[in-house]
Amino acid sequence: MVGSIERLNMVTLASAEEARAIGKRIAQFVGTPQGQEYGQGPNRAVVVAAGAQPSGQDLYLSDGALAAASASGLNLQPALRVSPEQLPRDYSLLLGELIDVRA
Repeated sequence: MVGSIERLNMVTLASAEEARAIGKRIAQFVGTPQGQEYGQGPNRAVVVAAGAQPSGQDLYLSDGALAAASASGLNLQPALRVSPEQLPRDYSLLLGELIDVRA
């Protein structure tokens, strides 16, 4: 069994709408034959948005999600790396499972 993600890459975007669109694009890419390698295992894509709605402009991406974003043509620059314990109190899991971000 694969454990939780140890580190997430925080990417700050221009708006909450852009954050949601990028999260959706990564999820769609993971569902394609080209992105299926990021669907499971230790390099799986996990995308978390700040805010329960989501309403924040920050996305938190696992290394697999960052690699999937790059493979899909996105060029995202993380501002910092955080542990799941450092996620905002209210967040939305856009891709992945709750166990991915819980110890």
